Amino acid sequence: LISFLNKKGVGVDLLITAGNFSLASKKANLLKAISSNVFVYKNNKKKFPLYWKAIRAIELKIKKDGAVQNALQDLFAERLFNRATTSAKRVFARLVQENKYDFVIVNYAWMANIFDLVPSASKDRLLKICDTHDCNFIRNKNSISSRLKGLLYFDKKIEISKLKGFDYCLAISDADYAALTPYLGNKAILCSTGFD
Repeated sequence: LISFLNKKGVGVDLLITAGNFSLASKKANLLKAISSNVFVYKNNKKKFPLYWKAIRAIELKIKKDGAVQNALQDLFAERLFNRATTSAKRVFARLVQENKYDFVIVNYAWMANIFDLVPSASKDRLLKICDTHDCNFIRNKNSISSRLKGLLYFDKKIEISKLKGFDYCLAISDADYAALTPYLGNKAILCSTGFD
């Protein structure tokens, strides 16, 4: 997507992080080949509250009992809580204000909270696009025990509500597009990756 936009003459700035600053710097140097600017932020991860730890413990117990065959996946709400850290939100808000972007593409719906610290005036003028990569509620459907299906119901509601906050949402597969269209209407756009 970044390469395509650059070929069309659309300058692209990237905001990235990595497990350590040295790795992030190496990634930034590589990404400069396809992007106008690469900004790096230090990701100070949040600590999960007790209720998320309890949910994860229950899931692990059910997995041990053999009720779940597939690997445990994070719930959307877990990622939403943990991924758009305060450090990311601060850097993002500063970049949006300083650079007066016309549009922003956010990778993954669970990064929707990245807009939390952007002032309303700046946020309102932005075209907000989410590259979903996948829909958590589809991916997680078969990975969590039927005893925890109630969690998925609420998780799906949270994911859909966050997606509705974007102007457009890119679905990378026919299945995701079909799942998103009833909730998002013409905000959902099929943008196939070109490979399986």
